[in-house]
Amino acid sequence: MKTRSGLVAAVALALVGGGGYAAAATLAADDAPAVPAAVERVHAYYRAGPSAEYDGDSGGIGEVRPLRFVVPEGGSRVGVAELSFHYRTRGAGPFYVSVNIGDGADTNLTVRPDEQFLAPAPDGGTATVRFLPPELAGGDTYAAYPAVNSAFPGGARKNVIRTNKVLLTVDLTPR
Repeated sequence: MKTRSGLVAAVALALVGGGGYAAAATLAADDAPAVPAAVERVHAYYRAGPSAEYDGDSGGIGEVRPLRFVVPEGGSRVGVAELSFHYRTRGAGPFYVSVNIGDGADTNLTVRPDEQFLAPAPDGGTATVRFLPPELAGGDTYAAYPAVNSAFPGGARKNVIRTNKVLLTVDLTPR
């Protein structure tokens, strides 16, 4: 009789344990990875990109036409702005690059990071940088544009940065 009660206990334990395993498997199935949403992409190419030139106490910034885009209706989007370009510098710097995104009221939104440092490149260099804009509302129009800058060098020194072959890409994903 002892063997029979031991066998019944083993079968009961297996059923309870198997039920727990089945319940765990069912719960795990609910944690399946989400399918990524489709990415909507807009881009602009600038043969001659933004520039900045500072000579002593005066200077100027060369701008490019903004990339205008409408965020599709049906909810907000999160995005990534990527900038790939060639650049050449003169002077000690510092040199910076940024992507500005404005809404329909021409208000610049906060983009992270606000700017990124570029190493001096008197013989030319290339860079690819990414920025994270804030959540963009569906149905609204935005304008994005790349910018470069430097600092006033003071004295008789000069800081110059010029960019070309600039590709600005903004990827949008539903929130």
